[in-house]
Amino acid sequence: LLSRLHETGEMKTIKSTLRAQLVECGWREEMRNEIQNAIRQRGGIGKVTVDELVEELKPRSKSAVPENVKSNLMNSVTDFVRRERGEIGPDGVEIVLKPGMSEV
Repeated sequence: LLSRLHETGEMKTIKSTLRAQLVECGWREEMRNEIQNAIRQRGGIGKVTVDELVEELKPRSKSAVPENVKSNLMNSVTDFVRRERGEIGPDGVEIVLKPGMSEV
């Protein structure tokens, strides 16, 4: 799935959409503040590594993503899979074959 997402360029589209939604809902700014606070609490930028910050903030960052953003991401991936399987067209409309019809 990941390789196909990359091959088709869909990964780039999904990432761009996700990034925009995270900025729009304030998640990015919230995480920026969390990172700054964590750095201050540890005594400054020279006293903490990126790996330490990631380990500390990863659970919080995941739980702070709004449910609608998670849902939109899941829908994007699901729609991609369905398009790849021929279940829906590029416009997102479901393709329904009548009995006796076959795919071309």
